[in-house]
Amino acid sequence: MIIEPAKFGEGLAFSAGAGSASMQRALRKMSKDPAEERVFSQAKILVPVGGLGCLLILGSIVDSILKSPDSPRAIENAMVGGSVFLLIPLFFLVYGLVRRFGVDRDKVWTKFGFLFYREVRFDEVTKLGYGVNRYKLYAGRKKINIDYNRFDYSLVYLRLLEELQHRRFELLRCPIDDPEWDENAQITRNGFAERIYTEHQEFYANNPQALAYLNSLTETPTHYDN
Repeated sequence: MIIEPAKFGEGLAFSAGAGSASMQRALRKMSKDPAEERVFSQAKILVPVGGLGCLLILGSIVDSILKSPDSPRAIENAMVGGSVFLLIPLFFLVYGLVRRFGVDRDKVWTKFGFLFYREVRFDEVTKLGYGVNRYKLYAGRKKINIDYNRFDYSLVYLRLLEELQHRRFELLRCPIDDPEWDENAQITRNGFAERIYTEHQEFYANNPQALAYLNSLTETPTHYDN
């Protein structure tokens, strides 16, 4: 089956279905320009929630101790039990403070403070996989999840479209030597371009050169480097 390249613009706009909406998706902070480099975190949500939770539990521990100052057993139970419950909001607080995700022209990355860092460079991508509400981007054994409902990963889709213009890599369980790879590649190109366009229609309405470039990325390449 021949899959035609999708084209976008006036009279050709795609719209995201209402069924695709979610709370996470609605709360994403979108870039004006899909080519904009981004750094993401959930600090605005997790830090207040985690901080408030810590204060409430610490207050409960102190209150229990003050009510039974002469009972070592009661004090011990309050401290031990409270410490266990404290771990949950403390995790949210720390996660919000130090967990970061990001994408630039060269790579997509994720880190947890100074303890953990991983990146996948776009020119080293070997496989695009799919999970529950996320893509999985591989460079050999390295993997990064692209949680598209949580963050605006438009630059990731744009860079993958550019990579697909000159080289092959595995696409959603379709290896590069699969007879159906070309068909799957075109479906992938159309899908990524549609996702970019539907989430940045105002930008493309005011930037015809960028729109022309996006449309060019849905075209089937005449040759690949690999």
